[in-house]
Amino acid sequence: MSTNNYKITIHISRTNTISEIITNVPFPNSVLGRGDKISFSKQKITIQAVRTKKYTPTEIVTNKNNSLYGQIFKSLIYLYVVNGNKIKIISIDIERHTKRIKDPKISFDISSEEQPIKYNFALRYPISNFVKNKIWEECNEAYSIRAILTLWLATISSNDRYYIFERSWRTFERLCFYKSRAISDLNEFTAIKNIKDYIYHNLPSFNDSITIASSIGIRDLKKYDWSGYIKSEFLPLSKSTKSKPYTEKYKNHLVICNTDWRIMTILRDTLSIREAELRHHNVYNDIVTHITTQLGHNVVANEQVLCFLCCKYAYFLRNKMFHGEKTDYTFTFSKDTIDNKMIDKLNYLLSSLINELLLIIDRL
Repeated sequence: MSTNNYKITIHISRTNTISEIITNVPFPNSVLGRGDKISFSKQKITIQAVRTKKYTPTEIVTNKNNSLYGQIFKSLIYLYVVNGNKIKIISIDIERHTKRIKDPKISFDISSEEQPIKYNFALRYPISNFVKNKIWEECNEAYSIRAILTLWLATISSNDRYYIFERSWRTFERLCFYKSRAISDLNEFTAIKNIKDYIYHNLPSFNDSITIASSIGIRDLKKYDWSGYIKSEFLPLSKSTKSKPYTEKYKNHLVICNTDWRIMTILRDTLSIREAELRHHNVYNDIVTHITTQLGHNVVANEQVLCFLCCKYAYFLRNKMFHGEKTDYTFTFSKDTIDNKMIDKLNYLLSSLINELLLIIDRL
């Protein structure tokens, strides 16, 4: 069987600063130590690969299941995150030869509309060597990290606050799942709870995010739709008589786990919404006692406010927007609406938390 030798050249703008050669880059089902060679120079990336299968140039640049497409994909992620800003992709050349045949070079011009990253961006922190190395690997951890990085690049290169929120949430959610990747039967609730517990046990790693949370006063916190949150997360008796959402989720994972006076104020003010259900499931008195006690202590726990907004409210809001249960926030005649301002604050908080999680991703 003849082998097909491929040379893929990605022409890029001169703003690239990477100059290095990476050898034995694996691809799906590749033999250990016999991967591809990927070279970065000032204005191009060169991928040299050998495959038993013949691929057309169009397949290589359009089929995401193609292993050569995968190497282009990895190379561009690496290009962006190591440079820390947008690099223009000008064109992609595809060449193939065997021992007997040499195909003509085929070139694909990449227009401005086809750029993976359309607007400039800046990374708050340089990418770690751990992440750099993982970009090239073929394993579940590497797949997760590449997904996280593409979502994050889409987030930080956008200027649309609602696109930023949606991609920020997805990036954060993927980080939550990455943290709990060893759990076989994993769901969103567990993944988010585990990241919250990690934050609580590693406060120095989240100093920037906690500092931002410390500036969120009760007036700001009250502007979010907590009434909508309670109504959405906890069904009335007319729709469900299940006790666990109230005895576990409401009592333990919403109320008892928190002590911050701002959160206690929100929970006190929303008690009447599901008072009948709380009384029916015999948790109302315990909840009222906890809220009253903590308000009396006037506790300040900024990490709780951070997680209250990022782990609970952002998840609720993202679901409402995704399922079309709220009117389109972009359908407005004023850029200064309260919704816009609150989304901006939520984006700022999520952005900081994601940056700090990426900084320590090798420890998650």
